[in-house]
Amino acid sequence: MSGKTVLHNNDIVQILDYQLFFIENLIYYCTNVQGIHLVAKNIFKTVNGRKKILLNHVDLDVQSNDFVAIIGGSGAGKTTLMNAISGFDQDFSGKVTLNGADLKHEFNTLKDMIGYVPQQEIIYENLTLHKMLYYTARMKMPKDTDKGEIEKRIHEVLEMVELTEHQNTFIRKLSGGQKKRASIAVELLADPKLFFLDEPTSGLDPGTEKNLMQLLNRLSKTRDKTTIIVTHTTQNLHLCDKVVFMGPGGYLCFYGSVEQAKMFFDTDDLVNIYNIVAQNPKMWAEQFENCMREEKARSEQQSEKEQMHKKKASTSYFKQLITLTSRYAELIWNDKMRFAILLLQPIIIALLLWLVADEDVYDIYESTQSMMFSLSCSAIWIGLFNSIQEICKERNILKREYMACLKLPLYIMSKFLVQMILAAIQAILLTGTFLVTVGKFREGVWLDPFTLEIGITVWVTILAAMAMGLIISAVVKSGDKAMTLAPFVLIVQLLFSGILFKLEGAGKAVSYLTISKWSVEGLGSIVNLNDMELRMQAQIPTLVHEVEDIYKHTGAHVGMDWSILAGMTIIFACISGLALIRVKKDVR
Repeated sequence: MSGKTVLHNNDIVQILDYQLFFIENLIYYCTNVQGIHLVAKNIFKTVNGRKKILLNHVDLDVQSNDFVAIIGGSGAGKTTLMNAISGFDQDFSGKVTLNGADLKHEFNTLKDMIGYVPQQEIIYENLTLHKMLYYTARMKMPKDTDKGEIEKRIHEVLEMVELTEHQNTFIRKLSGGQKKRASIAVELLADPKLFFLDEPTSGLDPGTEKNLMQLLNRLSKTRDKTTIIVTHTTQNLHLCDKVVFMGPGGYLCFYGSVEQAKMFFDTDDLVNIYNIVAQNPKMWAEQFENCMREEKARSEQQSEKEQMHKKKASTSYFKQLITLTSRYAELIWNDKMRFAILLLQPIIIALLLWLVADEDVYDIYESTQSMMFSLSCSAIWIGLFNSIQEICKERNILKREYMACLKLPLYIMSKFLVQMILAAIQAILLTGTFLVTVGKFREGVWLDPFTLEIGITVWVTILAAMAMGLIISAVVKSGDKAMTLAPFVLIVQLLFSGILFKLEGAGKAVSYLTISKWSVEGLGSIVNLNDMELRMQAQIPTLVHEVEDIYKHTGAHVGMDWSILAGMTIIFACISGLALIRVKKDVR
């Protein structure tokens, strides 16, 4: 023998058994270990080409069930620090670990442990509190969770935030403090162990603020939550286990209990600390670091034995799509005023088109072409109006849900499914009202009369415009900005439709990218514009109406126009989904 160890089959089997045993126990430990240990080491963040420092080598050590407040003056880096240690912002140097796991690298695994309530509301105004929690639970809880378990969890969460009696109240009718608690309830559904809240007491009266702080304290002590908040106020900081004082320039000037802070800064009033820190934040940061060096050295000698990966709630893609679609449909239905406008708008537009329509529509080329162009532009406007604010107005909620469990393609698809039904209703109202009031019909490409074919063309036009509106809504961050772009988009459709001006060269190339070109082509082909007389032919009988290829009265040509509009819809929807990926980088 050459001295090499030879493994027999039994040896290999025994080794594999040991490995399997080790892996099973490791998985059990990672998924069942209790408690939270959040450690931030040397967190450093700059902007403007490293010219401005937002966080200056910050170290934190948050223990299980701690209730921690991050305070400091404006621009001290409070929210920036929270975003870094919560995993919402990963553009910084340094390291954040959660129970020993790197939060940057393993955020997708660890995010189920984290709850985050931003300063902006993350609740839909036009849902009842119970419905809001129900839809959120269906997305966040495991796919095999039945309705009874969901209802039980909703009841538990409502009891935690003391809103049981308001579960059937529309969220828009809740008070400011109740809305804050409702936002907390949304995050509590998934039972996060680590809970972040950005200025939860902002805008609340002193009494409501105290009640909310007491609630957060109880959650930490009785519901096994580690809670970290950003706040400006100091009245109720005694309810916190520890406070973090941030100074201008992103310096960590103190981290400890309220009483320790008073001793460290030699003051009886926490408000005074703001001014004390502002005078020389770097000096206070160095002094605090010196005081803590010994303790840090001792703690660093202890090996990090904790590591936990909570079992990720597996949510069915189909179930999430159904939930998102149902929620979106209910939001539209509950906003009765806007829903009425969406349905009345096509009727009113159709009546206006009838008022300006000539008597020779469907007989004379010019009159009919102008009317088909107007019908197309009306459909484009309706589609834009349907969707141009639908994403940006709920961007805060979208970001929170995306960082948790939301799948962006399903979110876009839910918008599309509801808008597709809405567009169909609007197309019926617009086309039906217009054709009935005009009172004239012609034979279409396939059917006689052409009513259904006109309606389908209007429908796919609305859908394409709706999808284009989703792109704008995904790119901008407010409804006001979105609406300022709507006229520009509509003007482009008018100018490059090929109706108002004869297009050549670059203008003609641009027209191929517009919805209006293909919509007018489809409508003109269906009504057979090539078969109509020109207005001048009544005076000049020898004048010949030349046939235009864009208005071929064939099923193949109309089918091509529909296919192009449908393709535009799909492409625009995909672009809006890609644009939404930027939501992760949103900052306050």
